[in-house]
Amino acid sequence: MLDVPGTEIIVFYPKDGVSKVQELQMTTQTGDNTHVIAIDGNFDDAQTNVKHMFNDVALREKLAANKMQFSSANSMNIGRLVPQVVYYVYAYAQLVKTGQITAGEKKSTSLFQQETLEISWQLSMPNKSVFQLEN
Repeated sequence: MLDVPGTEIIVFYPKDGVSKVQELQMTTQTGDNTHVIAIDGNFDDAQTNVKHMFNDVALREKLAANKMQFSSANSMNIGRLVPQVVYYVYAYAQLVKTGQITAGEKKSTSLFQQETLEISWQLSMPNKSVFQLEN
């Protein structure tokens, strides 16, 4: 999407929530249509604010009047959810295999990760097996 006419890319990320490598991957993009913005807060805060923008009727009407619209390719997108489910199933199998976790173990994580885990459980994980990884 780099410099595609009529397309603007805006990336929001938590300024203290990504590694230096991840930050550099985002902030060193060269496209004139690419805008990367660090926010105070975490990924859930960024996601909540994006949802507010998408639900802002006045903003949507203003965009439509200029023949523009929002589209999303973030954590809320199924294209990111499916690979994350595969990751959790694989990670779960490896952690159980090496004895690093047991069924019922739980750690805190983001809302997106909790939703991903729920899908993973429904697909293949044993009932009552709970694990959550920190970013």
